[in-house]
Amino acid sequence: MNRRQRRRRAMMVRIVALAPLVAGVVSWGIGLALGPVHQERTSKSYSSSPEAVWAALVDLDGMPGWRRDLAKVERLPVENGAARWLEIGVRGRRSVLERVESVPQHRMTVVAARGDHLGFRWTYQLAPDGNGTRLEVVEERTVRNPAIRAIVRMLGSDRGLIEGVTRDLEARLAGHRQGIAAALP
Repeated sequence: MNRRQRRRRAMMVRIVALAPLVAGVVSWGIGLALGPVHQERTSKSYSSSPEAVWAALVDLDGMPGWRRDLAKVERLPVENGAARWLEIGVRGRRSVLERVESVPQHRMTVVAARGDHLGFRWTYQLAPDGNGTRLEVVEERTVRNPAIRAIVRMLGSDRGLIEGVTRDLEARLAGHRQGIAAALP
């Protein structure tokens, strides 16, 4: 190997070694310029009335029966007038949630309870839509780490959860997702 090839190889080693560091510093800098709150939204129309959609959304005991991501719901004591519950996902994820706003058949806001590491807020907005209901779900998530904030902004967060809830709700309202909790292990 001649001298030029050795220099070229040494340069490539430096580039490969420094690339992750440079990418981390750049994403950290971009993240510092972004706000800490990331927002995702989805909306869906249902042929059911606002009353039926609302009833499904607030029925904590019935949720494991129609939400694919949810294995169990445990009610917790009401705190400061807010309904609280523990959701246990099918993969073991545990989240303590509380309903901080409830305007029947119009609007509901659910947040991760204080002390829960998730740091999100879901707002469900219902509106009449012809003979049915239009539901908009807005998720606001606080991303504290600037590098992660930049990555979430560039790649987007996981829309699958809020879109999954709206799809599962559609199946529930059509009568196709009842009794699923009994089939779960």
